[in-house]
Amino acid sequence: MLMKKLKNLDIDYLALTVCLLIAFNPIKNVLILSVRKVIQLPLHIDVIILYSLACFTIFKALLAIKQMKKDILILLVLLLCILLATLIITGKQNNAFLLDIYIQTLFSFVVGYTFCRNIDNYHLLKIYLECTAIVLIITQIFSIFILKENILMDKTYSQEQAYILLPAVIISLNSLFDKITLVHLVNFFVGIWLIFMMGTRGPLACMLFFTLVRVLLKTMQAKRKYVIIGSVMIVTYGVYTYFTKLMEIALIISENLHLSTRSIIQILNGSFFMDSTRNVLKVFSIKLIQERPLFGWGMGNDRLKLASMFHYDDAIGWYPHNFFLEILVQFGVIIGFCFIVYIAYVIFVNVFSKQIGYDEKNVFLIFLAIGFFPLLFSGSYMTWTLFWAFLGFGVSGILYEKEHRDATIY
Repeated sequence: MLMKKLKNLDIDYLALTVCLLIAFNPIKNVLILSVRKVIQLPLHIDVIILYSLACFTIFKALLAIKQMKKDILILLVLLLCILLATLIITGKQNNAFLLDIYIQTLFSFVVGYTFCRNIDNYHLLKIYLECTAIVLIITQIFSIFILKENILMDKTYSQEQAYILLPAVIISLNSLFDKITLVHLVNFFVGIWLIFMMGTRGPLACMLFFTLVRVLLKTMQAKRKYVIIGSVMIVTYGVYTYFTKLMEIALIISENLHLSTRSIIQILNGSFFMDSTRNVLKVFSIKLIQERPLFGWGMGNDRLKLASMFHYDDAIGWYPHNFFLEILVQFGVIIGFCFIVYIAYVIFVNVFSKQIGYDEKNVFLIFLAIGFFPLLFSGSYMTWTLFWAFLGFGVSGILYEKEHRDATIY
């Protein structure tokens, strides 16, 4: 069905670039590993070819942008000013570390926000995303079971691998809410199973939040609300009744395949939502807010402060692991609260406004789940490209809604 749709469509390089934000790295890694299982090419030609194709796609996408939106340039200048101010205030001692983080942040913003902000064919993008979801799952299955890649690298879990799988699960689940098809049904359940096998909790929580939002919207739009509510109750009761048995079966399968059993064991013993390290990070983050409540510590400087509180010299990875705390630590209570309120406004309008089209709303919900929800549990918005993509789609929705609301008024 998807292939039939694609055959009748011209290539949209903007939509293709958005899909690359989600799938380029995992697909690239599998292709390179596959080639190197057969032959070792000189000068890393395989890597050069793949990056050249990605650069070509990005270049074509830039050419497809008819007119650069003003808000992109305004936000870019504002971001540069904030980063420069933090760099000056922090001092020369940590300049190298901060510059590295800032370069990643600027790249994530330019790539994520710019291309998503300029998308105009949301229906085509949805088709591209559905294809991407299927390709992602196929490549990961190929990597784990055919190439026998050590995904966990002798660890008890792989957070990175689980978040690679999350977009595929969310996109297929979103498609299933529209129409139940065998392809996306299989893709969804295989994706969920693989995430369980990776041993992380965040992606599962993101999927749960997405499901709740979609069920809420479906219930609000449906004429026979009691049918949806009843169906949800029946499914919930069935899962609840056989949940322990299902988890035990999953545990046996995981052990036999030498995959992570961390999430399953945590669910069975009731410690799924417990994380002592994250709790300490939150306590220290609140202390930093209390020390500088008005203007905060600046972008990236929170990592240096948290690392020193844990007595670590390397500040990589030492951020609050919670979007709201990270914003408040960096910008203080006043500016941070304003930013959080704006994000809440963006989400509310894009989710509940009747002015926004169905495809536009669907795409926003997907990126809400893969670009924003993960930041409630892990990661940093600064270098999370999908967050800037989420914001790009969100701002487009806000401006579209405002334009059509004003047109209705006048």
